[in-house]
Amino acid sequence: MHSTVDLSLTDGIVLVTVRLDNPAPVAQRVRLRNRLDGLVLPPRRGGVPEPGWDDTGFDGVVPADSTVALGYACPVDGDFSLDDDSDHSAVVAVTALGRASETDASVTATPDAAIRTLGAACPPADAVPVVTRDTALPNSKVDASSEDEEGDTESEERFEQNEGVDEKHDSVDSPHESTDDDVAAAIDDTLDDCGSSPTHSLDDDFVSFLAAAERRISLAERLDGASVREAASVLEHSSVRVATLDSLAADRARLRRLAERATKLADRAADADPDVDALRSIA
Repeated sequence: MHSTVDLSLTDGIVLVTVRLDNPAPVAQRVRLRNRLDGLVLPPRRGGVPEPGWDDTGFDGVVPADSTVALGYACPVDGDFSLDDDSDHSAVVAVTALGRASETDASVTATPDAAIRTLGAACPPADAVPVVTRDTALPNSKVDASSEDEEGDTESEERFEQNEGVDEKHDSVDSPHESTDDDVAAAIDDTLDDCGSSPTHSLDDDFVSFLAAAERRISLAERLDGASVREAASVLEHSSVRVATLDSLAADRARLRRLAERATKLADRAADADPDVDALRSIA
């Protein structure tokens, strides 16, 4: 068994890459042990470490006539440094344990193994249809009991479809340039109104859209300027995928359109003052 170790230091994180070459005609067991003081941050799938990894390193099998690359990260103190003469054995210990048995090579059914097969809970971005402002309004109402990820996506679509319903009314108003304060105020006021609705409606779709956008924006805020260690921790515990951050520009534009429209509607509501009592007698 031949091994090659590569080390790199980035923002207080040591990245350890080990290349294992097994030229033997039989599978070989191998053990990697981290010798640094920091925690082992192994590769993960579905939020759990890949098979063979634990808090101390890796135990696994290198197939016959094969090469396997392994890697992990480890946080270190600020005074830690690496140079070309750094002793790899002081960072990671690689031990060949001999021929692997059939039991070693088999995959054990565990809860973590099941979680790895599930993948991300969010639908891929490419699977979400692109809806334009000219799309016709849906006539059917949506089941209020649907609260899964697919339901959130459908709510966002319905909300976007209905953004253009009152454009013919808005077009007669004078242009209004909303400020950042207008944006925040309009969104907060609308959220309060929507939260009081006891049944599912377009208000619920609006709230679902805002909730999804807020999750994406919150993740972007936490990752903005974060170190490698901080970013790794944030992504590990976040339910939002990094790929969804590509929609931030669209979120920003849509939220500003919404705030501007809400401000116009509020102005129209303030200007409209019919004699309700007189109209009630007519009706």
